[in-house]
Amino acid sequence: MVWVGALTGLRWSEVAGLTVGCLDVDAGTLTVRRQLARGGAFAPPKSRAGNRTLAIPHGLAAKLARHIRDLGHDTDGPDALVFRSPRGAPLHYGAWRARVWQPAVERVGLHRVTFHDLRRTNATILVAERVDVKTAQNLLGHADLWTTLAIYARASRGRP
Repeated sequence: MVWVGALTGLRWSEVAGLTVGCLDVDAGTLTVRRQLARGGAFAPPKSRAGNRTLAIPHGLAAKLARHIRDLGHDTDGPDALVFRSPRGAPLHYGAWRARVWQPAVERVGLHRVTFHDLRRTNATILVAERVDVKTAQNLLGHADLWTTLAIYARASRGRP
């Protein structure tokens, strides 16, 4: 999940809602069609712009293919969740945060880092790579360009 969040800028809910059918590892794409709301129900993305297909790096595609194969998700059909609880159910944010995220960030000394910080980092990388704002808006799934500009403004402080 961390690799997907960091390299794509997806929200936790979007990553948690990914199904095997949303991935085309051969083409190197990931499609966001839904999100897993904190209450455990699946819902459309936050906005119409949230429905999107992203190119993903070859290394991430290979990592996801291994993950799906190793867990046997590839035999479960296109609606199988890519990431699920140890019991095979959809993830619950609070339980995932307590069981997976917090121990991991504390182990590396990043006590206040949140999953959403991966999204902010991704936006910062887009700025550093001089990606145009409209493309960044599409990649991040923002319906409103001003949301993207607010992220860009914060991410680019101190840059010449």
